[in-house]
Amino acid sequence: MDPKTVLWNDGTQEVKVRNRDGASYVEPAIAANKRVLDQGFALRVQSGGKEWIKELREEDWEDVSFESSYPVATIRFRQKGFPVAVEMKAGAIFIPLDADNSALPATVFDITIKNETAAPVTVTIAGWLENGGRKVSGKDGEGERRNTIKQTAQFTGVFSTFEAKAGGERRADDGSTAIGLIGRKGIVQTDAKPWPVDAKFFTTRNDAPATSAPSGKLLGSVATEAQTLAPGKSSNAQYVLSWHINQPLAKLGGKMKDIAGGFFYAERFADAGAVGAYAAEHFKDMWGKTLLWTSTGTTAHFPIGSWTAPSSISAPSPLQIPTVSPAGGSGAGKALTPAKVPVRTFGSMHRR
Repeated sequence: MDPKTVLWNDGTQEVKVRNRDGASYVEPAIAANKRVLDQGFALRVQSGGKEWIKELREEDWEDVSFESSYPVATIRFRQKGFPVAVEMKAGAIFIPLDADNSALPATVFDITIKNETAAPVTVTIAGWLENGGRKVSGKDGEGERRNTIKQTAQFTGVFSTFEAKAGGERRADDGSTAIGLIGRKGIVQTDAKPWPVDAKFFTTRNDAPATSAPSGKLLGSVATEAQTLAPGKSSNAQYVLSWHINQPLAKLGGKMKDIAGGFFYAERFADAGAVGAYAAEHFKDMWGKTLLWTSTGTTAHFPIGSWTAPSSISAPSPLQIPTVSPAGGSGAGKALTPAKVPVRTFGSMHRR
């Protein structure tokens, strides 16, 4: 959100709208102006001797729709005359009752490509991410950014760090980032140059470590291998972007005693590469549950009838829902009355 005040015509006059009153709704921020790290995805399509290359950004498409379901959003990209339809599901792992995995410092991008023509098409997807080590505070002479390949049985990608010279103090933006392709082999570039995004970008491979000075820009990318789709068939590529920046704000120490030693995820993982590898290893289970929760949360309805909470359970913030006696019962026809139902999405966070 932008800290801004904008003018809006309410039908009778122009009035000032503050940020908290909807300024960012009246004049949405331009995403490209807010992006701290360069990151994106692109698609290459080949069919009938023709080739199309598009980035997954609004400027490249006639129609982009956004479905803001929680915790996973769905973005659809459409173009008249384009041979494929593109759908991206993006969000974090979110599994009620599983606080540990729901706190992973990672975002999933689940991209599906569908052939909408009567002829075969060949598709390739590529994703890239800028090395975020000391992105804000880094100065030449303090060290260097470094990209290396990270590969496991279920993860192929680029691991990004900042290698500081000995003796320097930790900075707020010290840490590591990673981008990886899940469940399949990919074509890695540790020194990717995605501008312009052309055919060569999808096929160039560089597995050797790459470095840059703090004043430079270092990107890593991973592309899928080309896949041919028959008419009506789909292909899926799943990426995970992870980070590991374990410098909590100093002012939080007095309010949150348990954060003094760092974030919880830093006790589980050594760096962003380890986060990405873990997400890939358990991806089918965790992402499957996340999508199930997304679907349940948007389609479920409370049944008619009373829902009584066990008296032995308590919660600081009860959820209020309407209840009514079943049709034909003694309470039929009476007004709805609120019933307090304790809800603990992450029970482990209430442990003593």
